[in-house]
Amino acid sequence: MLPQDHFLISSVVMIPVAMIAPQSHVGLLNLVLISGAVSAAIDLDVIFLIYLRGKKYPAMHLFYNPIKIFTHFKLFMDTFTDSGLLRIAMMSHMVIFFALPVLAYVFWPDYFLPVIVASVTHFLCDLPSMRRLKCA
Repeated sequence: MLPQDHFLISSVVMIPVAMIAPQSHVGLLNLVLISGAVSAAIDLDVIFLIYLRGKKYPAMHLFYNPIKIFTHFKLFMDTFTDSGLLRIAMMSHMVIFFALPVLAYVFWPDYFLPVIVASVTHFLCDLPSMRRLKCA
């Protein structure tokens, strides 16, 4: 799933959650935008993996330009899976899914709720990628 999809899904899910939860001094729009941005930013580890480990896989060179990931997403996912980088990305995603809420709770308690929503929605959206690993 593309980062803009993660942004949209987390943002939409955050609206009713923020309306039900007691509001802090952070406004509804801020909570929605923070949730979407955090969810999209979780995929930055994929970009780092491409630059750090992609040199070993000539097929990954096409994706040094992140725009190519968006325009050739199926090819990207096939190449990313075949190179073994998807397995590494899913492991780093798991660390991020658990670390972000803890860090938000400790350092930015006002943003704990949108970070939890971002982590959970991103995790749920990545289930097909995790299944792809199982089938590969």
